[in-house]
Amino acid sequence: MSPLVRLRSLVARWRTAQVEQARAAARGEPIEERRLAAIRAPLGSGEARALLDECVTLRILDADDHRVFLGHLADAAREELSHRRAMPAALRASDEVEVEGEPITLGAIAGDATRWLERGRLEAVAAIVAPRARRWSEVHAEADEITTRIEARGPAAPKEEIELEGFLAATDEATHEALARALHALGLAGARGLAAEKTLQVVRALRAAPLDALLSRDGRASRLGRALQPVGTDALVASRLRIEEDTTFASRACLWLVDPPRRVVIAPSPIELGVLSELELLEAFGRGLALTSQSPALPDEHRLSSHTEVPDLLGAIVALFLGAPPFLEKRYGLDVRPAAALAVVSTYAALVRARLDVARAIVRARALVTDSDEANALSRRCLALEAELPIGWLLASPASTETLVRIARSQAVAPAAYLALRERHDEDFFRNPRTGETFAGAGARGSRLSRVEWLAEIGVAGSPAEAARVLLRERLG
Repeated sequence: MSPLVRLRSLVARWRTAQVEQARAAARGEPIEERRLAAIRAPLGSGEARALLDECVTLRILDADDHRVFLGHLADAAREELSHRRAMPAALRASDEVEVEGEPITLGAIAGDATRWLERGRLEAVAAIVAPRARRWSEVHAEADEITTRIEARGPAAPKEEIELEGFLAATDEATHEALARALHALGLAGARGLAAEKTLQVVRALRAAPLDALLSRDGRASRLGRALQPVGTDALVASRLRIEEDTTFASRACLWLVDPPRRVVIAPSPIELGVLSELELLEAFGRGLALTSQSPALPDEHRLSSHTEVPDLLGAIVALFLGAPPFLEKRYGLDVRPAAALAVVSTYAALVRARLDVARAIVRARALVTDSDEANALSRRCLALEAELPIGWLLASPASTETLVRIARSQAVAPAAYLALRERHDEDFFRNPRTGETFAGAGARGSRLSRVEWLAEIGVAGSPAEAARVLLRERLG
């Protein structure tokens, strides 16, 4: 057996087992850690390194192949370290916190946050999240050092200059404006009062319960599939994408690469949050479009890579559709007034999600604890909140640092990509089949295509922060 075939089989076997175990854990089934560890072991031993070195010596790998294999080895080392350091699992909707002697699940708090806004209750939530968040940060900091050493053995990745702090600064004023517009659209603009009541307004603007009739949970997947049909959710893709319920309390839907492109599973959160849930699944559909468009001819190491950048960017672009009245009128079939109301509320919700994603990467990069004053202030800034509340735990994440940075950069550059695609494929590019061809062409190359390369292909130039300002001025002007 050639060294490439052997290395490829080790990667594919581990990635497949990894997905199987993750899906089992999401269903509440026991994890076969010994079996997974045995499958992962060769990737953390000298065997995999020797095989990769031999492939490089024989010149049967190009730079993209080399980088992606090192990425798999780095992920295996990270997973091994996480297991040895007993990293806590992700938060779940069923996790409980006790307030005044009453046990309350995190899912109940997320589902009806207006009932749990008192400072004492927020501190109780922080008490359960903070220790876990500290542990996540500690283990990932150690894992980042290992990852850096492993990836340094190969060719450098394309450089990308995206200033995450600049994105926050560019969207600060627009977030306050979007909140005010959202409250007006929801009939809450006249409310006045204490800081706690202003906090309640923010929660109500994000939850947007008055719009639930437009965005029912039942039939959401089919509704989004129809809306995105011109850009790729045709019968072929629909047969490849599956929806499975998850019990993980996550800020975005999980995508399981069961056998891409033939089978990709979307696992949305079990908690219904109206506009936020719509945005989350819309983003997942965008990521799924890229993953199910991958060329079947791609070798396993590229099809099963967790370092593929373009799907996150496509997801962030597609999520921006929900803030465009023309999309809501022409693809959702809404009348002008409800479309305008949903667009402005979605703009605020999408801004908050993107800014929290960026803030999570910043917190990890600065090694901040999520119950620190700086993290609390950063969370409040993301939501356009004035009250000094202990909500830094919103920035806690069990995801790897590389994943957080990848998502944050995709969110920051999505407005620029959105404007470039609109310029390239006309004003209604969300219903132009040529847009679907552009998406499919990007997805087909899997991890062989970097975000930097694709942005250059579609004509993105200039500052991502300035592009965000331009798009937000259009939607809120």
